[in-house]
Amino acid sequence: MDKGSIQKMYRFYEIFSDFNRIRILNCIAEKEKTLEEIADEINLKQPVVLSQLDYLSSYKIVKQEVYENKIIFKIEDKTILKIISQISKEKGKKR
Repeated sequence: MDKGSIQKMYRFYEIFSDFNRIRILNCIAEKEKTLEEIADEINLKQPVVLSQLDYLSSYKIVKQEVYENKIIFKIEDKTILKIISQISKEKGKKR
């Protein structure tokens, strides 16, 4: 594997290195939501959530769209959904 591929892989897995990012991704995995909905659901302040959403957007993991005068956030990279689903399945098997 070349250095560029390794760096891309590192950046991809770095996304999962923050607990709040994982919570945000899990929150919007099934349904797109507004900043307010995400912050309320995971009990974080909006600036913290927005900072993480900006980070995820910079890697094209999450995108925002305007819908009925509201900004909604949803997962853009469907690979993330597969990873979240797989982790959830594995967690369920260990119980």
